[in-house]
Amino acid sequence: MRHKMFTVLITELCDSSDEIQIAALVDADGSVLAGAGLTGLNEEQFGAMVSSPMALGALTASNSSAGALEYLLLEGADAHLVLVGTGEDKVLAVRTA
Repeated sequence: MRHKMFTVLITELCDSSDEIQIAALVDADGSVLAGAGLTGLNEEQFGAMVSSPMALGALTASNSSAGALEYLLLEGADAHLVLVGTGEDKVLAVRTA
């Protein structure tokens, strides 16, 4: 039931803007719980690539006395990827054009 709700919310997020190409909710283990726009991507690989930098960023922030990690922004030549921790050991990943 909860995963279905996540899927509806993620789909609505993607539909809310032409700039959002991918949105996914990923757990700390890298499993994609809900996603939209993932067609043609390896979901397992995408989930792992989302959860790994968040875990590393949280550890780096903690060890450098920067406080709790709020988000990571990856800027590529063609797109941006924003990773936001939800506070429940989950990450919201959004790729924009």
